[in-house]
Amino acid sequence: MCFWIPLVILAAFFNALWVALSKRALVSIPADLFTVLFRAVTALFLLPLFIYRFQSPDNLVFWLSVALAGIFEGASIILQSIGVRRDYYATFSLANISPLFTLLLAPQLLNEKISPLLVLGIIIICAGVVVFFSLNWRFSVFGLTAALCSSLMNISSKVAIELTDPYYFSFLAFTIGLIFIIPFSPGVRKIREVRFNFSLIKLILLISIFSFLATIIYNIAIDYGPITRVSSLVRVNILFGFIISFGFLGERSHLKRRILGGILITVGSILVTQ
Repeated sequence: MCFWIPLVILAAFFNALWVALSKRALVSIPADLFTVLFRAVTALFLLPLFIYRFQSPDNLVFWLSVALAGIFEGASIILQSIGVRRDYYATFSLANISPLFTLLLAPQLLNEKISPLLVLGIIIICAGVVVFFSLNWRFSVFGLTAALCSSLMNISSKVAIELTDPYYFSFLAFTIGLIFIIPFSPGVRKIREVRFNFSLIKLILLISIFSFLATIIYNIAIDYGPITRVSSLVRVNILFGFIISFGFLGERSHLKRRILGGILITVGSILVTQ
């Protein structure tokens, strides 16, 4: 088994954990404020690795790509946050088809090799995502644009990580993304209205730890694997999220459709690892 495969699966698992726990935090805190807070704490967890692996790459391409990675990630978050207020399911279904854009762009920008099985796997994964999330098959320009930004973020990350290492890169890109989204987060002004009791603080810390682990492990996987395959396989986070929500949060809505979507994502994920 290629080294990047278990790394991507592990990163997807931690990603699903922090997303599932976020539902509890959002009960008592605005979504945009929560995003800024947990990302700020995650950046603090990433800081020691940045200091430990500190270097000063004298390479304009590196600094441009790391800046683009952070900006594109921030843009994807902002677009999704706007879209979910208009159509939650349409936005999330389209925001998660970013592997299609990566499939189109990576061969041109990174010279990655594309096989028929990879193309088929990505198409099946994206079909599974749409089945999993969509209720009414509506179109969301915000979701589609967020998917494009996410794809460009992954490609920029691959370029930057190849010029340095995932530990040094992670803090820089994550912090740039955080700075980028703050002006678009009006909920930050309501921070004084939030009651930060021990339970909420503990929850934010736990979410940030899982976010930290997901970020580092995913970027290590990018260092070892082709971005077309890595960014596609990470969609198994949707499966982990479904299992967590079903088993521990008691969510049972749209069960048959989500099982079908999960099966398609599983089949597509197997194909992209071949």
